[in-house]
Amino acid sequence: LLGRMGEPEAGRRLLEGLVPLRTQVLGEAHADTLSSLHNLAVMRIMTGDKVGAVALQRGLVRIQTRRLGAEHPHTLGERGNLASMLTDSGQLEEALPIAQSVLEARMRVLGAAHPQTLRARLNLATVHARMQRFDAAIALQREVVDARLRLLGARHPDTLFIELNLAATLHQAGQSRASLDLLARVLPLAREVLGDKHPQVHMGYDIRAQDAADLGDGALEVASWRTLLDLRAAAFGAADARTVDAAWQLEGALRARGATREADAIRQRFVLPLLRADPGSLDVARAAKRRDIEQTEREEARAAAAQRVAASAGR
Repeated sequence: LLGRMGEPEAGRRLLEGLVPLRTQVLGEAHADTLSSLHNLAVMRIMTGDKVGAVALQRGLVRIQTRRLGAEHPHTLGERGNLASMLTDSGQLEEALPIAQSVLEARMRVLGAAHPQTLRARLNLATVHARMQRFDAAIALQREVVDARLRLLGARHPDTLFIELNLAATLHQAGQSRASLDLLARVLPLAREVLGDKHPQVHMGYDIRAQDAADLGDGALEVASWRTLLDLRAAAFGAADARTVDAAWQLEGALRARGATREADAIRQRFVLPLLRADPGSLDVARAAKRRDIEQTEREEARAAAAQRVAASAGR
């Protein structure tokens, strides 16, 4: 519950204390112990401890395989979670065969249209996308879109999630027009159903801005960054790293269109406070965003200086 409320560190502390107690009192293979192990692995990944999460999840898979067999639904669920954690950790070559075998087993055991089978299909698609095998990823995602539209309808959150993820994959594959066309249909509905604070909605506007930039539609790019900035500022506050990132992106898009005064105002309100802050006062996300901005702007300044030198020499 704490994790879902945005307090994963607090939730993790409770589970780190609970798991050894349940293991001692009930044994490592008791259902309650396994439930706590599962939740702790999830909380570790939520708090950025990828190594700890994967280590715990490997042990959970071993226990469930020994207790129930490799293709029991509980075991398949844990194997699927392990594949997802390995994917998040960048261990794609190990994640791929696990994700593939989980999908094949769930199709045999549960059928092609079962929600857990569709989830396994999505997990495999994610691995392919991370490996830049976009044709395979898009094909799998389209299969899930078709199934969820048929089974759940266009307004169901699970349908909206996969359609927004498909738009992101299309963008990564260089199919910005197809991505933008999909977002034009899905994004307003997602905002209505999921609400302005939902991360999938924010991701949709981020992708729309990037699509618009790729296609040379500066007006739509600016409008998308502006909407995303408004959403993030309302959800997280002006100082949050996610808000600052949207502001910084909007500043760049405005400058590219010659809207210098508005760009300066955005920078003054959102970006400069981060750049001028005491480094010791920054959390991990804000410190990382500051480094990103400083490095990018240094590189842009060097590139601009080199262009001026080349132009001068040409004259």
